[in-house]
Amino acid sequence: MRKNVFMLIILTLCLLFSGCSGEQTGKKGSEKNQNPENRIIIAVATYDRQDPEVRAFQNYYENYISECFPVDFLYPGSISSAEDEADFVDRVITAGAKGIISFITYDLESTLETCEKSGVYYMMGSGSIPKEDFEKVKTNPYFLGVIGPSEEMEQNAGADMTSFFMKKQAEADTPSGYLVLSGGTKYNNSMHTYRTEAMLETLGFSPAQAAVTEPAVLENENGKVCIIPGYPQEEAAVSALKEQLNTGEYSVILSCCTVVNLLDTIKEARETTGIDIQTGTVDCFTSENLDAVHDGLLQYVTGKYSSLLGPSFAVMYNAVTGHADLYRNEDGTAFSIAQGFWTADSPEAYEELYGLTTGIYVNAYNADDLSKVINEITPDADMEDLIHLAEAYSIEDVKARREN
Repeated sequence: MRKNVFMLIILTLCLLFSGCSGEQTGKKGSEKNQNPENRIIIAVATYDRQDPEVRAFQNYYENYISECFPVDFLYPGSISSAEDEADFVDRVITAGAKGIISFITYDLESTLETCEKSGVYYMMGSGSIPKEDFEKVKTNPYFLGVIGPSEEMEQNAGADMTSFFMKKQAEADTPSGYLVLSGGTKYNNSMHTYRTEAMLETLGFSPAQAAVTEPAVLENENGKVCIIPGYPQEEAAVSALKEQLNTGEYSVILSCCTVVNLLDTIKEARETTGIDIQTGTVDCFTSENLDAVHDGLLQYVTGKYSSLLGPSFAVMYNAVTGHADLYRNEDGTAFSIAQGFWTADSPEAYEELYGLTTGIYVNAYNADDLSKVINEITPDADMEDLIHLAEAYSIEDVKARREN
C-alpha cells in the first residue's frame, strides 16, 4: 500500500509539471526550435544500453532535455572495446553529431584524434578518467573535459558502503562472509576499479586483488570474502554468484555496479538458505532499485541520479553553439569538475531522493537551472558559473534551488 501511494505521488508530480518550467525555458519549445533544421545532434557513448543507470540517463535526455532545448540525442549502441569505440565515433560523425558525451572510453587518445579531425567536441559526461590519461589529452581543443566523481569520491563510495555493512555484521548473528562484485574491473573500467579496490582495502585486503579475472576466495579476521568479476549480465558472473550464495557462507553482497539483473538470484538464495542476505550497490536512483528497496532485497544504494547529467549537456551545448573557448581552464586546458553521489541506507531515504530526481519540475537539475549556464540564453555565463552549478549536486544544494 505504501509503495503504491508513493508511486501515485510521483506520477501526479510528473503530470502536473511535465514539460519545461519557467519563462526562459518556455522559449525553447517554440516551433523554430522544434524544426529539425534548427536542432543539434549530440551522441551519447555508453557501456550497456540495457543498464538501468544508462536508461535513466537516456530518459532524462530524450524525454526532458530534448523537449526543452533544440537538441536530439543519438544512442547507437553499447561500447565494450576500443574497436567498438572507434566504430561508434565514425558512425555518429557520419550521422551528423556535433558533440559526444561519453560514459566509457577504451582508447581516449585515438577517439580525440578522430574528433579533432572532424571538428566534433567530446567530453566525459559522468565518469572517471585515470589521471595519466587525462594529462595526455587535456590540451586537445575538442576535448572539453570531465564532469563526474573524482578518484577519491569513487573510492569513498566503495569504502563507506563496506563500512556500513561491516558495522551491521558486527551486530548481527549471521555468517560474516562478503561477496564483492567487481563488475568491469577485469576490463579496466576505472570507476569499477576504484570502488572495488576501496571495498577490499576496507575489508583488510590488498587493493591489488581487485584485478582478478576469475572468482577468488580470500579470508582474514573480518571473515571470508569472494570476489566475483564480470558485469552482472554476464552468465559466468551470475552463475558464480548463485554458486557462492548457495554455500550459505555469505550474508552480504557489495557491488561496484548495478545488481538489478541479479535480484532474482538473490531472492532465490534467501529462500533456499534462510539467510537474510544484505545487499549494497554503487548504482543509480532508478525505479528498479526503488522496487528492490521496497521488497527488502536492497539495503544500501549510493550513486548517481538521472539529472546529474544536466551540467554536462549544458557545457556540450555551449561548445557546439560556438562558446567552447569560455569553458577552458585559465591555461587553456580541459576542465575536471568533481560531482559525487547521493546515498540512501533506508527505504525512507531512498524514497525522498528518488522523488527529487523523478518529478519533472523538481528535477535536481531542471531546465531553468541549466538555462543560467547556457550562453544562448544567458550570454554572460562562464566557467565559474558552470563549476558552481555542477558542484552543487548534494541533496542540500538541490533543495535550496527548488526553494528559490
